[in-house]
Amino acid sequence: MQNSGGFPDEAVAARGKQLSPHDGGAEMHHERPDSASCSVQAPEDARSKLFAKYRKLLAEYIKLLDKYKQALSDIEELLDVNSEVRHQFHELNLYSAHAGLRDMKEQSRDRDSYSTGTEARIRDMEPGDAVERLKNTEERLEDAKEQFKDRDAG
Repeated sequence: MQNSGGFPDEAVAARGKQLSPHDGGAEMHHERPDSASCSVQAPEDARSKLFAKYRKLLAEYIKLLDKYKQALSDIEELLDVNSEVRHQFHELNLYSAHAGLRDMKEQSRDRDSYSTGTEARIRDMEPGDAVERLKNTEERLEDAKEQFKDRDAG
C-alpha cells in the first residue's frame, strides 16, 4: 500500500521512527505540530507575500518608466523649441545684416547723389559765381577758426 506521496507505507513508517537515546533505544514517533501552533510560516504564505512585494515593486517600476517617458518627451519638445528659436535667431541676424547693408547702400547712394549734385551745380555756375562762392566758403572757414580760438582761450 502507498501513501499520498507515492511511497510505500512501510517506508514512511520507518522514516518516522527513531530511537531515542533517553528511552534506551525504544522507538519514538515524531508528529507534526498543528499549523495554528507553528510559528514558522508555510511556504505558500511566504510565496504569496513575495509575489505581493514583487507586484508592488513592478507597479512602482512601471510608474517610474512612465515618468521617464514623459521626461524624454519634454526634453524632445524643448529641443524642438530650441531648434526653432535658433532658426528664427539666425533668420533675424540675416535680416538685420541685410537691412544694415541696404541702409549702407542707401547712405552711399545719398552721398553719391549729393556729391554728384554739388558737382553739377558747380559745373553749371558762371565763372564769377564760382569765385564768389569760394570766397564765401573761405570767409566762413576763417570765422570758424576765430570762434574756436576764442572758445579755447576763454
